Amino acid sequence: MRHNRGSPLPLYIIGSLLFLVAVYLSTLAVLDNYSRQYPPNRKSTEAVDQNQERVHSRLSLVDQQVLLDWLDIRTLPNLRLISDLPAITGEPAADSTIRELAISMNINKTAEPVLELVEFTHQETNSRSVLLQPYVIDDMSNLLNEAQRDNLPLRIVEGYHSVDETTDIFQIGLESSAVTPSQLVRKQNIEALITVLERQSPPGFSYTHTGFAISFSCDELSEELFISSICYSRLKRNNFELARKHGIIPVLPDYDDRQQLINLRPWQYLWVGRDTTYID
Repeated sequence: MRHNRGSPLPLYIIGSLLFLVAVYLSTLAVLDNYSRQYPPNRKSTEAVDQNQERVHSRLSLVDQQVLLDWLDIRTLPNLRLISDLPAITGEPAADSTIRELAISMNINKTAEPVLELVEFTHQETNSRSVLLQPYVIDDMSNLLNEAQRDNLPLRIVEGYHSVDETTDIFQIGLESSAVTPSQLVRKQNIEALITVLERQSPPGFSYTHTGFAISFSCDELSEELFISSICYSRLKRNNFELARKHGIIPVLPDYDDRQQLINLRPWQYLWVGRDTTYID
């Protein structure tokens, strides 16, 4: 039957429209209920957004959040997660105190190499021979060569450390700060432990396990004096441009806000690759 202009719609068309509206509203209700029961992983979503932003900006700014994201060892090749954490003090409760405090300070578990590392020596700067990931070698050579052309006495003093080596170093740090396992079991002398953790990550938590971490010195200056050296002043210029140009970033950035972490390890850097840090 032909429908005349201006006449009411047939009942079967009205019914179909009402049915479609009902289905639409029901679908919205189901989706809303699902989203309430299973909210999206905010951290995961933010990580994706931040990753896209990083790819776009190429780390144009070095800030704590960007660094914490990039220091996720899953972004670096030839690594496996350290699943079994070693004993530190011989007292499990004391070890738990150390690890819990480290995590609260954004010091997280890292990883170790799957394949063998490469020995690296830069004789022109009289750097120590260290073990590094093969991906790091060319960029590190280029960075030291450029520093040498700028008359900067920048040298490598540390590279890869095994979990066992880090355990020994951390134990020495505890002893030199008079921090004992019995104190840590009772949650005592925590301020001294914080000082130790500011200088040295516990075994299983150190980026030196990865083979991508590098510690610098300026000529013969100690670590404590590195932050006042001409090398650090040059590295820090233009938001660590010299290091980032070669795919390397500081492990901790510098802060104006003294209430936050203030470059507690200005001598420590991490290779993340020029594809990440490339500067136009």
